[in-house]
Parts: sequence; C-alpha cells; structure tokens
Amino acid sequence: HIVGMCGDGANDCAALSAAHCGVALSEAEASIVSPFTAKRLCIASVVDLIREARACLASSFAIFRCTIIYGISQMIQALFCYSYKADFSEYQYILIDFVLFLPCAFFVTKAQSSTVLQANPPTSRIFGPRTLSSMLGNVIISILSLLLTHFLLHRQEWFSSSYTPNNTQTAVHAISPVTATWLVGSFAYPIAALACSFGGRWRKPFYHNIGLMCCFFLCLLLINIMYWVLPVWDPYGLYQFMEFVVLPFNFRVTLFGIAIGTSVLQIIWEYIFVNQIGDLMGEKYGIGRGPVDDDNLPHTQAVGVADDSSSEDSSIILESPIKKQQKNSNLFELI
Repeated sequence: HIVGMCGDGANDCAALSAAHCGVALSEAEASIVSPFTAKRLCIASVVDLIREARACLASSFAIFRCTIIYGISQMIQALFCYSYKADFSEYQYILIDFVLFLPCAFFVTKAQSSTVLQANPPTSRIFGPRTLSSMLGNVIISILSLLLTHFLLHRQEWFSSSYTPNNTQTAVHAISPVTATWLVGSFAYPIAALACSFGGRWRKPFYHNIGLMCCFFLCLLLINIMYWVLPVWDPYGLYQFMEFVVLPFNFRVTLFGIAIGTSVLQIIWEYIFVNQIGDLMGEKYGIGRGPVDDDNLPHTQAVGVADDSSSEDSSIILESPIKKQQKNSNLFELI
C-alpha cells in the first residue's frame, strides 16, 4: 500500500514522517518533518500535490521518449550517410543538437499539470508498452522516409554516386546524399518534442506550453530557411560554410513533401496508436496502467479540483458524474 498523510499539529509529526507522502497543513512543527508543506492551509492541497506529481512523472517519461527518439533518428541518418563514406559536418550536427533539439526538449519538461485529477496514474515502467511502441514506430517511420529519399535521389539525372574522399579516414560532407538526409531528417526533432507533449490527461495540452510552441515554430522557420532561402540567396556564404549542397528546386519540393508526410505519420502514430490504443489496451487487458472503467467508480461523487477562484478557504468540489455529463463542465473528468 502507498500511504499518504496530511496534518497540521505536533501530534501528526510521527505519521507525516512515516508516510510515503506527508503534507503539512501548518507552518509550525508539522512542516519540519513533512516532505511537503501546503501554501494553502487546506486539505485540497493534497489533490494539488497528486496532480503535480502525476504531471511530473508524465513529463519525465515524455522527455525520456523524446531523447531516445532523437538519438535513434540521428543514428539512422548517420548510417545512411556512412553508406556513401560521408557524414554530417560539425556545423550540421550543431544545428541538430543545439538548435533543433535542445530548446524543444527543455520546454517539454515545462508542461503544466492538468486542472483535473484523473482516476488513473501514468505508467510507472520506463520500458512499458507506451515507451516501446513510441520508439519502435518512430524508428520504422524514419527508416522508411530515408529509404524513399535515397531511392528518389538515385533516380535523379544529375545524381552521381562516385563520392570517394582523398583520405579514406576522412568522411566527406558536401555531397547531395548528406544534404538530402539532413533536410528530410531535420523535421524529426521538433516533431518528436511536440508528439511527446500532447498531454490532456495528466498534463495540459501541448498548446498551453508557450515556450515549446515558440521553439517549435522557430525550428520550422529555420528549416524552411534551409530549404528555400539560403539555396537561392546566401550573401554571407552560410550554406557553403556549413557544407550543404544546393539541390535543384524540384527535388527540394519532393524532399519537403517527404518530410511533411513523415511528420504527419509521427504525430498520428503518437496520438492514435501510442496514446489512444495504449489506453484501450490498458483498460481491456491490463497492459500498463490503463484508465479505470466508470462502472468501477462510485457514482456518488467524482474526484475534483480545488476552486481557487471562489474564496481563500477553498475545498475539494465533488460532483455526480451524471450531472457532470449533463453540464459538459470542464471542472471534472472521469475515465
């Protein structure tokens, strides 16, 4: 059993210290031994603590999945380049690591907790079905998109496969397969951060994460500049400095279409298969921690949240699930 305890007096100190989670409703003796001290001296703070804890756990798994997808995607792209005895240049790696991935990954962890307390907690297994299916699906989508990219590249009349460096220990960078791989694969990093931040159950939806949305659109802007602006207008020679190759316009349009299609598939996979079907499998077959059926919940009351806007002395609001459905209220949600 997992034991929680809340108290506001000296007689509660032993229980607050022994419990798995203790919440002190006082700034006196109880706050010294308790791991958590409520700012609002109200029992509704326990609900707030559980909501924040579940959001924190969900964010931890989200950034783990995002980082794994980033590493696997970059490895797959590098392997395709190695087949030509080539590799990304240092500046191309810098763009991926510190511009396209790191800012988005940082704001993935900044998602706010949901305003409602769900009946089921997030998964507690780091390599559970959700994590494994997310990684496996993204790997397959990345491999298929790059296979299609290089297949179409080899069918171009201007393509030449005779890329052999003068020194066999040094990889070349400024060749069309490397540039094509970078342009198609660059979408994978901000899309992975967005797909791992859908939220809506333990966290607020991703569009409430302002920092993540700003980084996401800035990354898309940068990628579009690499597609359409620098190949035709580069007064400072940045494109050549980063060892990109100017590809024909028609082929860049093709690469852009492949990248958009790959991004849509990644989002669909994460939203429908990883989240929705993952919930269904958990509910029917007990795989992971799935949602709890409404029939197993008491119909006299639902888990609610503290209404901070009503008064300073807020309390947990309880409501019948039937009334909740009739009112279509956003205050409560049962699974």
